[in-house]
Amino acid sequence: HVRSRRQRQMCIRDRQCNEWREHSITTLSVRLPKNNGSILVGMLWCLALLSVVVVGSLYGARIDLTVTKNHGDRIQAYYLALAGAEKAKALLYQDAQDRRQRGIHHTGTLYEATNEFRDIPFARGSFRVGHGAGQDEGSTWTYGIRDEEARLNINTSSKEELAKLPGSSESLAAAIVDFRDENEEVTPGGAEADTYATLSPPYLPRNQAFESIDELRFVYGMTPDLFLGEDANRNMTLDPEENDGEFSKPMDNQDGRLDFGWSEWVTVTSSMANTSASGDKRVSIQEADESELSMIDGISTDLAKAIVKYREGNEFQTIANLLDVRSVSDDDDDNNRSSNNNRNRNNSRSSSRGASRATNRSSSSGSGSKLISTSEFISMSDQVTVKGDEQVPGRVNVNTASQEVLSCLPGMTRELAKAIVDYRSSSGYFKSVGAVLNVPDITDSIFKQLCPRIGVRSDTFRILSEGRIHSTGARKQIELIVRIGADDLTTLAYREYP
Repeated sequence: HVRSRRQRQMCIRDRQCNEWREHSITTLSVRLPKNNGSILVGMLWCLALLSVVVVGSLYGARIDLTVTKNHGDRIQAYYLALAGAEKAKALLYQDAQDRRQRGIHHTGTLYEATNEFRDIPFARGSFRVGHGAGQDEGSTWTYGIRDEEARLNINTSSKEELAKLPGSSESLAAAIVDFRDENEEVTPGGAEADTYATLSPPYLPRNQAFESIDELRFVYGMTPDLFLGEDANRNMTLDPEENDGEFSKPMDNQDGRLDFGWSEWVTVTSSMANTSASGDKRVSIQEADESELSMIDGISTDLAKAIVKYREGNEFQTIANLLDVRSVSDDDDDNNRSSNNNRNRNNSRSSSRGASRATNRSSSSGSGSKLISTSEFISMSDQVTVKGDEQVPGRVNVNTASQEVLSCLPGMTRELAKAIVDYRSSSGYFKSVGAVLNVPDITDSIFKQLCPRIGVRSDTFRILSEGRIHSTGARKQIELIVRIGADDLTTLAYREYP
């Protein structure tokens, strides 16, 4: 009985174990697929997140590599632009040496030199030297250099000259003069410190010479449109927004040409060496004696004597006054000698100076005949000067100046300026200042006003060079202003464009 009871208990226990085992197997067979799917989904999410991280890292690395490469390309573009500038400087210096040896002032060979400056291949890219075409040029880009002597120097120009610039006015010209002078006296219509103090923010005028044309922006009355024209970003290139009329700023006339405003017509660096075409120092007709004057081609001993006599009662304002020199007779010599004696005996300095000057002027320009013809003056005009200064700042080169700049000069109108431009286009460049007398309608009286403000050579040049990498399109522009000396080249200004 006991055994059967134990057997029954063991059977019951075995049956429960079997049921539990079957239940566990059934439970596992049901739950196992559900757990595997969750793990798979989790693994997929982890893989997706990992993929995002990897792709993001690769994208960031690619951006970094692109930025680094672009930066490297811009550096290379900069050095390509520098190579273009150095080539332009070398050609300018060589051209100046060649001109001196040939005894000519101007050739114009580097102003349009496509073969020398157009997309010259170098390393991974190329460079070009040129500028956006101005209003009187046909294309949108001209390959070559520009000279500063073709511009109006705002440091040396008079109020009357500045007022003739396109878009200018009497008040704006007066404000420019007030901005550069050293005093606080207000030119009629101008502006001094009191006016600038009312602006927001207030500032003071320079009261010194302009150091760059960009300082014109601070002159009272100057506007960005007047100063920059259509080239608002100052990249010297006609961009789409600068040739779409009134669709976008800046406003333009949609004529396919770039209007640079005043920035095309003004400068602060123009200056010519006071030498002849061969590089020799000019002789001062105001200071040289008879022997020095006689050494000039075309001036005889008698003419040298007459020049010395002329300046005893007259001061040479310009070399154009040589046209007024006349022969001196014996009676004129006696009159001069008598007037000098009277002057020495006169106790009143002011009255003596007035009487002597009046008498000498009448004797020097009186009965004698005219000694220097127009053709003779033209041939000798390049060898003489009035002042013996080594440099003559602010002279305008009539061989390169535009009609707008020439019309600003004393005695000039737009019609006379156009006549000069037309003459040099048809008859060639002016070989001397006196050759301007060959232009129709340029009379002796007009030439006397014009003469002290013009020249026929340029020594200061503007170089705009652009380097470009072809694979990425990266580019860089630099601009230099250089001056050519007798045996050197000096960089006066340097600027990088973004």
